[in-house]
Amino acid sequence: SHRKKVQEEWNSIVHNDTPFSQEYEIITKGGDTKWVYDTGRGIFDDDGTIIATEGMLFDISKRKRQELTLAYYHDHDEWTELPNRRSLVSILEAEHKKAGHALLAVNLTALHALSTVHGFLNSRNLVKRVAIALQSLSDSKHVLFSSYEYQLIFFIKEPTDSAMSLAFGRKVSKKVASLLREERVGWGIGLIELSDAPVEESLTNLLIASEQGLSDFDAGQEVCIFDEKMQEAMRR
Repeated sequence: SHRKKVQEEWNSIVHNDTPFSQEYEIITKGGDTKWVYDTGRGIFDDDGTIIATEGMLFDISKRKRQELTLAYYHDHDEWTELPNRRSLVSILEAEHKKAGHALLAVNLTALHALSTVHGFLNSRNLVKRVAIALQSLSDSKHVLFSSYEYQLIFFIKEPTDSAMSLAFGRKVSKKVASLLREERVGWGIGLIELSDAPVEESLTNLLIASEQGLSDFDAGQEVCIFDEKMQEAMRR
């Protein structure tokens, strides 16, 4: 806690004759939360015995809020408030064993065409509505991210088998359908089972699967799985 850190710093002044400097959060008597910068030092007599302490306390709430906001949006999408692609890549790269997990992408690029008719804000609001709806399916095993303006990704942790991931993909498709059917636009859902391949390669393959799903939308295919056939087509 901040209180413990502050106490340790002040103890350091008393015992080691070192200056004190700390940023921490406080709750004022009025109940407001503020960030402060606290700096101080000990005053010693000729024998080296501390006889007093002196310091100053500065209100840095405005700067700290700006810093925290910047830090938050480094890893979150500003429009949907979801963890962003950078956050997803960081999590995947930290996984010692990626095999056994899966990624499911929701391709909403067809919404971009609506922006030419109804305006950019309208299409972005639809993306946000889809994101909010899909958050109801998010849990510790299914974590939702915003990858691009028109792409959302679920990180599916350790599904028992492919059938489980497919079933989840169909749930996602039904959620999206409840919002986009009336707009008369399609969407694509791509699925990839992770291997030890580089993260960026996996994300590229996932995008290809979701684009194929969008192309096959009228055929009624709910989830498109990245397979050897797509892999071979990429090599040509």
